This record gives sequence, C-alpha cells and structure tokens, in this order.
Amino acid sequence: MAMQGAESSLTSSQSRVMVVDRGRDFDDMRARLTAWLEGRMPDATRLVLSSFSHPVGAGISNETILFEAEWQESGKPVRQSYVLRFHPGAHQMFLDPGFERQIALIRVLNTGGFPAPRILWEEHDPAVLGGAFFVMERVRGRVPVSHPVYNLSGWLFDAPVAMRRTVWEDAMAKMAAIHRFDMALLPFLERPDYGGFGPGDGFSEEYAYWKAAYAWSSGGREVPMLERAYDWLDANMPAAYETGLAWGDARIGNMIFGEDGRVRVVLDWEQASLAGGLHDLAWWLVMDAMFSTGIGVARLDGLGTRDETIALWKELTGRSTDALLWHEVFACARGATLVTRQCWLNARPAPGANPNNNLFTRHLAGAMGWDAPADIDC
Repeated sequence: MAMQGAESSLTSSQSRVMVVDRGRDFDDMRARLTAWLEGRMPDATRLVLSSFSHPVGAGISNETILFEAEWQESGKPVRQSYVLRFHPGAHQMFLDPGFERQIALIRVLNTGGFPAPRILWEEHDPAVLGGAFFVMERVRGRVPVSHPVYNLSGWLFDAPVAMRRTVWEDAMAKMAAIHRFDMALLPFLERPDYGGFGPGDGFSEEYAYWKAAYAWSSGGREVPMLERAYDWLDANMPAAYETGLAWGDARIGNMIFGEDGRVRVVLDWEQASLAGGLHDLAWWLVMDAMFSTGIGVARLDGLGTRDETIALWKELTGRSTDALLWHEVFACARGATLVTRQCWLNARPAPGANPNNNLFTRHLAGAMGWDAPADIDC
C-alpha cells in the first residue's frame, strides 16, 4: 500500500531540514550577531562567527540556527558552539508561543540542576535580528531524529540492544524527574486567561487552552475527527487528576544522548505546562506508536514496550495511570490541532496529511474503534 501523508517523509532515507525557510541572509546575520555578541562578551577580542546552519531531522515550531564562535580571551584562543532560537513570529504553530515562559522555565530548570540547555543571552528587540531570540550553549551528542525515523536508520538503529535499553531507561528517568519538579517554582506556567476549573488548576487550564487552539488553528471550520475527539474528552473528563510540570513534547527525539547512552540534555520546552505527568506519558506513548507501527515500521528491540513504559513510569513517579486513555485521546487531539495549524501555514493539505486525516487521527481512530478518517482541505 502506498505511504500516506507524513509516512513517506518519516521513512525516507534522506535526512531533512525541518524548519520553514525564512529567507535568512546568513552573511547579514553574521555581521549583526557579531556586533551584538561583542557587547555581551567584554573579555573577547577578534570574535569570528561561522558555520551557520539549521539542524537536520527535527524541529518545525521555532526557527533554530547553529553556529560556531572563535575569539581570543586573555591571550588564548577559545572556540565554542552555540544554538540560536527565534521567536516564531508570523510562522506561529501555537496559539500562545510561550516564548518568555520557555526562557523562564529553562532558567529555573538550570538552577534546579535538571539537564536543560543553558541559556546564555536573550534579546527581545526585533531590530537586532528581525525577531526576539535567545542563545544557548550547544550540547554535542546523538539525537534519535524523526526524519528519517530512528526505528529505520541512524545511530540508535545501529546500536546494540543493550545500549538501546540504556537510552530508554535513562530517558524515562529524566522524564519522571520532570514530573517530580517543584511546581511552586513555576507560577509563570499558569494559563488563567483560558479558563479552567479554578485558580491553579494547571490540568483544566491546559485543556481549555487546547480547545481554544483548535478553534484558532481551524479558522472556525469544524474538523470532524477533532469535533468527535473533543466531544469525547468533554464527556469523559477524569474524576481525579494531578497538576504538575509537564514537558509538553515528551519524546525520545527531543533528547541528546552521550556515547554512554545517557541523556545529556532535554530539549524543546515551548509546550510546557502544569497539566501533570500523565500529559507527557500519553504523548510519549502516542509518538512512540506513531513512529513505529503507525507508519508500518517495527519498533527497535531494547526500547521499552508500551506496558514496560507505563510500568516504569508508575514505579519512578508513584502515580496512577487510571486516566491514561483520556490523556492519550487528548494527545491525539493536540497533535491533530497542530497538523491543522501547519496546513493553514503551508497551504498544502494532502491525502493523509490534512486536518481530519493524519497520523494522529488515524492512531486515534484505531485506538477507539472509530471509522477511518476521511480527507478534507484546510
């Protein structure tokens, strides 16, 4: 059977730069960024920036640029690698990009000793580079990229089964550590403007936010599968739930691993919320399934099965998974909402890759026993 929609991209043997081309002039950026950094690195002389590029195989929500810097300091040569991340501007995947929240969260995580990327500088004046941005230290290591999917090729595919097991176990340990993080340090992640069931209820605030995001992403048009999903979610709201830090885009492809198979840094915090740990566990399980059986690809031996993943998360967090089905339906609705927004931005709906029929809605239909979704335009 021919590949539908995203499957052909995920299973292609060709690595892809996933960012949308903003038409950046890297020579102009080099000159502007050099002048800006010189004002923030008073001990650096002969500063030279080079090797500007976009990361390959992952990331579409924020434009990310990699670059190198060389300079003299105290008479000695210094070389460092950096990552520059822009505010999405007009190419806004999320109803609320949360750019400032993302910066604040990463700084709190750094202070708490969690392996998040270290932000060195930030700039909110768009006159400098055409948009707000921040600069982080670049952490070297290995990423299980999704284009092409890590279950088909790449370093994890080539790794011994024992190494894959280490990767999975340490990834789960880091995710569980997120869910134990002190939410009292994170009041800036609250979303009271979107409603919810009451002050400080991060779970219901996040749900209200995503319902608003669906209406925004679809331009007011009804998407049958999303209508059915949100109706089901409304009717089956968990009787009990927890709030707490949720990473938001919890998946193995948002981690950088060292040669020992252990996590060096956890990336991509723009979807972080106080929706609680099940929010992440459900997303992890949905993404894991979609990047394997969902595209007709065998899962790698050594990576924990669904049951193993659920059992380990419960062991590491001591929390209930009674409401897991609800959160998995919500995860699919969130993912399909993002597909809807991406279709609007790119104006390229296609069979199997449109708001109603996409990887998320097909996974949802299969899990719930619903009819297969039909194709619609944006």
